[in-house]
Amino acid sequence: MSVKNLKLTNEAIKCKPRPRVTWFLESQTIDAPSEIRETQGPGGETNVVTISNVTLKGLTRSQHRAKLFCKASNTHLAPPPTTIVTIELHSKWHFVAFCSR
Repeated sequence: MSVKNLKLTNEAIKCKPRPRVTWFLESQTIDAPSEIRETQGPGGETNVVTISNVTLKGLTRSQHRAKLFCKASNTHLAPPPTTIVTIELHSKWHFVAFCSR
């Protein structure tokens, strides 16, 4: 059986104030630090980008169809935008035998 790893990135662009990005695997919080980068826009303006990477290592069949949530919150006045990814694990058949009776 091969080990399955999954890496996802969230980029929050032009958010004021800077958002707090939180990842969840189902209801469990995942530790994923964020970094801040400044980029130049086409008109020369400075844009602040909050980048958060999460890596899930050693996924097994028990995580098949599990939901991974990413929330970027920067206010209590509105619900945070949330992205949901459903994990699908597929494996190749290593050996298949057909038997007739």
